[in-house]
Amino acid sequence: MSPVIRISDATFTRLQQWATPLTDTVDDALNKVLDAAADGTSRLPDAVAPVAYRPKVEAKESMKTIKAHPDETYYPLILEALHQLGGSGTKSQVTKRIGSILEGELTPDDRTMVSSGEERWENRVAWARNFLKEQGLIQSGSQRGVWELTGLGHDLARSRNWPKSWRAKQ
Repeated sequence: MSPVIRISDATFTRLQQWATPLTDTVDDALNKVLDAAADGTSRLPDAVAPVAYRPKVEAKESMKTIKAHPDETYYPLILEALHQLGGSGTKSQVTKRIGSILEGELTPDDRTMVSSGEERWENRVAWARNFLKEQGLIQSGSQRGVWELTGLGHDLARSRNWPKSWRAKQ
């Protein structure tokens, strides 16, 4: 039987930066920390090392759209927009910033209206925000309509150490 170890929420949040979301267990993340300490690097593993981020545009069924899994395109953009806004902002403020970044890359398909009454890309941003909230990067108890970074979200946005799965494919 494995021993039970209790850690504070703050320690768990710090440990999450060593984990690949939806892949690593707590044990995996702890092993990454211990491996880094053992070889004296004390830095994040290559799997989460910083890279220049730029969404890739690919052809898809005779229409261009952003990435094969579009929500991943928006994760770092949301975190960076909130960081630039001082840690919190309204959905409108965040989508406006992201829209200006992607202006030349949004396609007619991205701009089609969906049933919610917003453009497809804006709807994808909202879904991406939900994922970031589930990952503990965006506050879950913020005022309605306000998106707010957690401490971990601030740290990730500041460091730009995006998980490998978020990076644009070269």
